[in-house]
Amino acid sequence: AYMIPVLFTTIEQLPLTPGGKVDRQALAQSGPVTIQRQAEFVAPSDDIEKQLAAIWEKVLTVQPIGVHDDFFSLGGHSLLAIRITAHIRRTLEVDISLRKLFEKLTIAELATEIRGDQGSTQKAPAIVPVSREAELPLSFAQQRLWFLYQLQPESAIYTIPLAMRLTGTLNIEALENALSDIVQRHEVLRTAFDLGTTEPVQIIQSATPITLPLIDLRHLSPTEQRTEVQQRAAAEAQRPFDLTQAPLLRGHLLQLGENDHIFFLTIDHIVFDEWSMDIFGREMAALYRGYVTGQPVELPTLPVQYADYAAWQRSWLRDDVLAAQLDYWRQQLAAVPPILELPIDRPRPALQTYAGASHTFVLPAALSEPLLALSRAQGTTMYMTMLTAFKILLSRYTQQTDIIVGSPIANRNQVEVENLIGFFLNTLVLR
Repeated sequence: AYMIPVLFTTIEQLPLTPGGKVDRQALAQSGPVTIQRQAEFVAPSDDIEKQLAAIWEKVLTVQPIGVHDDFFSLGGHSLLAIRITAHIRRTLEVDISLRKLFEKLTIAELATEIRGDQGSTQKAPAIVPVSREAELPLSFAQQRLWFLYQLQPESAIYTIPLAMRLTGTLNIEALENALSDIVQRHEVLRTAFDLGTTEPVQIIQSATPITLPLIDLRHLSPTEQRTEVQQRAAAEAQRPFDLTQAPLLRGHLLQLGENDHIFFLTIDHIVFDEWSMDIFGREMAALYRGYVTGQPVELPTLPVQYADYAAWQRSWLRDDVLAAQLDYWRQQLAAVPPILELPIDRPRPALQTYAGASHTFVLPAALSEPLLALSRAQGTTMYMTMLTAFKILLSRYTQQTDIIVGSPIANRNQVEVENLIGFFLNTLVLR
């Protein structure tokens, strides 16, 4: 039973790329999914329930959704929950926390909560475009990275290296045009950073065409190619950006065979995050397809740019609003232990070296299935369950009961920035 999908959809044919392979990006956007429900469908009965149902159907791409359908059973997870709370804030003018959404997993429960909350919370103003004539401030997240850059300008810690294997006939001109269009579309990708009159500022440059140098490795043997690709990837990842020079991205191509390429793209974290990666991939695929087929692609208009978000954040998070935020975290982090006393085999260095590695493994079905069942029974995501296990492990290793873990969060709580490339990521302290 656990192998049977919760959701099904029927399409007339599988969308294909120009190379004849299944187009997974287009497949993911193939339309709403119809749920095969076991419980009786109950339609929304008032305006709040109807608006919530419309939001859920849009974000979860499932229809129709009844007021007693469970969020997790519909394929919901934390990133989709962030989008739902943002749409609720825009449509119903109510701030609903992620915790509240996880506690009220049906539209009926959530609607009851919203009826009690309307008018009781302070709503943030909308993000609107600001003048480009005045100095443009950095967002709080960008200022953190800018400050660290001042300390270590030669560091590549916040360089994001991406490498993609492209097989099939490659139209390099179409790839360059698609990349140029994205840089034109998202101002942050052509933004530099420097000191203003009193604080660091964003400097938005005019868009210029992007070219991708092509390095031909066809003369090398497969073994030599692998070595060369690995060496170039490592070197690219260690090349820092100069934040005063835009654009803060660079790319090139390695040709391994007639229809076999490696596409290297490197971006500085100050203008990009993991959510941005999905936007970039989606738009890149659509634009490239348009240039190859000769059919122009009209992407949805962006209501604001990242500089508008930064200005909004600076104007909103100040005075009493900022004081309330700081007071909350001072209370949450009062008397935190100074360090986690892990039994390590060597002393901590005075300066972080960032020398580390990652280890990837797969949980066997006999373990992952009961974990998933436990998560569903407790109304949590698998991430929450695994984080709990991780903290228990740390407690056993350290004999400490006050465990603090930092977790990256998307931090996109406004509808206006849902499709915007930029650095919104924040680290949340989980005590």
